[in-house]
Amino acid sequence: RRQRQMCIRDSLNTMRDLLTNPQMMDQMLAHMANSDACGGLLRRLSGQVSQFSGQTKASVYSVANSHIDFLDSIPLADTLSETSFDLNALIHGRQTVYLCVPVDRISELAGLQRLLLTTFINQVFAAGEDPERRIRLLLDEAATLGTMDSLYNGVQFGRSFGLRLMFLFQSTSQVDRVFPESQKDSFFATAASVHCGVNDHALSLIH
Repeated sequence: RRQRQMCIRDSLNTMRDLLTNPQMMDQMLAHMANSDACGGLLRRLSGQVSQFSGQTKASVYSVANSHIDFLDSIPLADTLSETSFDLNALIHGRQTVYLCVPVDRISELAGLQRLLLTTFINQVFAAGEDPERRIRLLLDEAATLGTMDSLYNGVQFGRSFGLRLMFLFQSTSQVDRVFPESQKDSFFATAASVHCGVNDHALSLIH
């Protein structure tokens, strides 16, 4: 029961509560300022955040909340409040995870998709290098994810950690949405590509 209570208290919903409640936020910063946890890093972070004031403070909190406003959904809040899912099973066991978002909510839930995918990829990196490991991510309609550092790192470094990514794009312009500017060149230089029913003339400039 204690483990379940910790899971609920430390959920994303709690983070959303803190960021949208100035009084709770001040209480948390005060608690951090008096904490010796993490070698004093919490105290340092509290001091840094407490220095924000005026328009700068409002901008910081506004941006932070804009990235997690997808949590303002009762079904989603219930889903994220607790879990029996063990992420380590992706690394050490056999497990399939489906992350399916309705088409009419792709934009609304983009933050959730990005958060979960980044968590999965970072968990693989945290497990250490293992070329014999096989963890495959099939990313259909990958352009909806937008630019993500974790995806770029997965393409560039993931192979040594057993990570395999398959991206499904409908055009080269969609690749630009995930891997802009020089990242696009790195992506095409690293990835093997298969083209089906091609009507995209820009491909001739790449190959």
